[in-house]
Amino acid sequence: MTTVHQEVYDFEEIQARNARRKKFLEQQCYFSIKNLTRNERYMHGKLRKSILRALMTPNQTILYCRVSKAGSTYTMDTLNKIFHCDNDCLRNSSKRIGALPYQRKKVAIRNSYKFLFVREPYGRLFSTYSNKFYFPKGYWHPIGTTIARKFRENPSKDSLEFGHDVKFSEFIRYVVEEFEVGYKMDVHIRPMAATCNPCRYDFDFIGKLETMSSDFAYLKNEWNNRNIIKKSREDLGKKTNLFSAMKYFNLTLKKINGSHIEIFTLYQRAWRYFQITAVISKHVDMPFSKNMSINHDDFIQELEKAKQMSVVYNTTTVKAQKHEAMVQAYSTVPLRYLERLKTFVREDCLLFGYDESPTWLFDKKVSPKVPDTYNYFIGLD
Repeated sequence: MTTVHQEVYDFEEIQARNARRKKFLEQQCYFSIKNLTRNERYMHGKLRKSILRALMTPNQTILYCRVSKAGSTYTMDTLNKIFHCDNDCLRNSSKRIGALPYQRKKVAIRNSYKFLFVREPYGRLFSTYSNKFYFPKGYWHPIGTTIARKFRENPSKDSLEFGHDVKFSEFIRYVVEEFEVGYKMDVHIRPMAATCNPCRYDFDFIGKLETMSSDFAYLKNEWNNRNIIKKSREDLGKKTNLFSAMKYFNLTLKKINGSHIEIFTLYQRAWRYFQITAVISKHVDMPFSKNMSINHDDFIQELEKAKQMSVVYNTTTVKAQKHEAMVQAYSTVPLRYLERLKTFVREDCLLFGYDESPTWLFDKKVSPKVPDTYNYFIGLD
């Protein structure tokens, strides 16, 4: 008889952990105004909204405040499956709530089970850059073009038209300067507290990307116990297509048709992206050269092969590539911008219990050595 291994979670411990997070948030909401300077309160206040970036299930039982780049795709997929309601369905349900008179809307929000997921702010910014700007996802416009126009002395015509070659240091400069002047920020960049306003709304559950597996197991168990949902399948929310980002690649190629952007470098960047995200080992090279014609389907097949080849390498070592790439990226940011970036992340760090001055970034005596033998960000020169 074959036994299928299943993870076992201590739901009482996860419940206690959530209670600690909520208590910490409550205390910080009360005291954080003293921990922020007057100017910082002003800058964060300009971004804050009184309404949530909320998605609500059709039966109005669950409200999810969507923080981009904090496991939101995973969460949306899971809600889609549990409630047989796709993203448009969730958005439309939320719009119906938003259109209600104030008091009825207030009651609907209060009676729903409200949750959100957050993540370490510096890692969230790096994830945004890797997924939206380094990977050829065609998300470059208008932020990429704005960066090329504002921060480069002699930007190329392609950079001004497509914004395809944003470097991480430029991205951080953009984030800092947009925040400091109080401009409206893209949802993938905007501070998490400005998106969900957790000091105004009483969330039932505060999940973190760092503990997402156990947090989501608890949520589904809690929703079952509250009769919000029927017992759900164990595979709900599990990511099955690790290369789903490649569906955007062909769209990107169409967008840049007629430009001088080298297609080969975009394939290089796509391959590197899956190494940055620890899907494949950095020791597995892309099996294509510059003078080869690359077929999209063949490229995906090679990615699948690379994933299989990566199992021979130590899992911990492969997973460490995420942090290694992040350290390499942040090492290119001038210290003056890192110090200014602290102001941007400070409120999220205060409210959700993250370190605004992590040693790996600010303490050069103990921070890990920047890898100099492997360049995670080729294709940008």
